[in-house]
Formats: sequence, C-alpha cells, structure tokens
Amino acid sequence: MKMNTDLSVKEALEIGKAMPYAMFTHLSKVTLGKTPTVVSLDELIEARFFGGNGEIHIFTENGEQKAVHITDEENDSRFPPIDREYTLLSNFGKKLTVRQYIDFDNEEQAYIKAVRLLGWEA
Repeated sequence: MKMNTDLSVKEALEIGKAMPYAMFTHLSKVTLGKTPTVVSLDELIEARFFGGNGEIHIFTENGEQKAVHITDEENDSRFPPIDREYTLLSNFGKKLTVRQYIDFDNEEQAYIKAVRLLGWEA
C-alpha cells in the first residue's frame, strides 16, 4: 500500500473523477454509486472516489479540506490485504467491498494500518 498525502484537493478531484465509484457525505445527504461527472464541494464533509486500483479520500480536518490517495503495491507487506464484502441497504446498492491493510508493530502484533473502499455493486 502506498499513501500519498502530498496532493491538493484539486489534484485529488481530477484523479478521483477517473475512478469508477464515489461515496459522498454532505451535511444533508449521503450518496454512493458511479462517479458523477460534476462534483459539488458545497456542504461536503467527506468524499471517497474508489475502484480496484486505489482510493481518493477528501475530508475536512481542523476546518481545512485535505486529500489522501491510497494505491496498492505488490509485496509491500508480510500479510496480504483482507477484502470484506458488506450487504447494503437497498437505496445504496447491493454490496460494498472494503480492503483492509495489515501491518505489524515493533512487538510483532498485527493491526489494521489502513482501510479503503474497493468496489460497489448496484
């Protein structure tokens, strides 16, 4: 797993618009589905653009919007990532797949280092 925090929100939006799926949390609603062509940042709390190759996560921290880009890398951990499927309420689709990245601390205890959205089924 590679995590890039050195990108602007504008750069993140451009990368995210090329990904197949998106989840938006606004003050007034939550949406999940195929990535729209127009993305509104009004009332945005959090945005996740995702697909098989990675995730763009846009969020607000201390009043400032930030972005993170997570991508997969081969053989970057002693333990392969774990993919989990979750059944959704019907207004959000059928299924959401989430990837968990495992790492080990200095005492060799396993922990979940990062989580990202991987796939969605309508």
